[in-house]
Amino acid sequence: MPMIASLDRSSLGTGTTIRAVAATARSVVPAGLLCRTALAVCQARHMTRTQYYTAMSIDGFIADPDNSLDWLLALPRSSTRSARFTAFFAEVGAMVMGSTTYQWILDHEVLLSDPERWHQDYGHTPWWVFTHRDLPQVPGAGITFVRGDPGVVHPQMLAAARGNNIWLVGGGDLVGQFVDRGLLDDVLLGVAPVFLGGGAPLLARRITQHLRLTGVERDDEFVLLSYVLDEHNRLLTADRSA
Repeated sequence: MPMIASLDRSSLGTGTTIRAVAATARSVVPAGLLCRTALAVCQARHMTRTQYYTAMSIDGFIADPDNSLDWLLALPRSSTRSARFTAFFAEVGAMVMGSTTYQWILDHEVLLSDPERWHQDYGHTPWWVFTHRDLPQVPGAGITFVRGDPGVVHPQMLAAARGNNIWLVGGGDLVGQFVDRGLLDDVLLGVAPVFLGGGAPLLARRITQHLRLTGVERDDEFVLLSYVLDEHNRLLTADRSA
């Protein structure tokens, strides 16, 4: 996996830079469950999976009304979550997020003044940030700023991933645009023991068919869910949005 080989695996385990947004991921799907579900499908078909991997409150929000993840970072983590995230991230070849998520990471992790932290945590994994405004670039980081239709740049992401998976970090509206184009393969969720009462929704799209539950597990107070969007559903969704 050439895109991942230079990563400092120990930093992934401790959750330094990446904890700002990937604390959501550490609350999600155990390594064994991933192997039995989405990653098993990926390995069997020898293809890249585009995966929405995140945590949400019981009432369906991934961030609070201030677009913050502080509520999630304040929750206790089990001893297995760092290993779970490391296993997930080892299969990631490209990452995608919106401007709000990217700006939150910059603000909370002070990456512009200490860009070396970025390289320690992310290595050479390429990022795509969808934005309609100018955003600062982390010096030396492999970040591409884009706007418009995800379907136009998705082939570039597939090529950059080199057989590994594409992680849709968020937010929910951006992920919804991938759904509109029939590009989302998997939804991997950790349901946190919190009600936020408002904020950024998990996914602002209507999907009522062909969403298969492939895994359920408990990790302390979290419920871990794994879903696959089958090809029929992805094609129907893309046709409706065209």
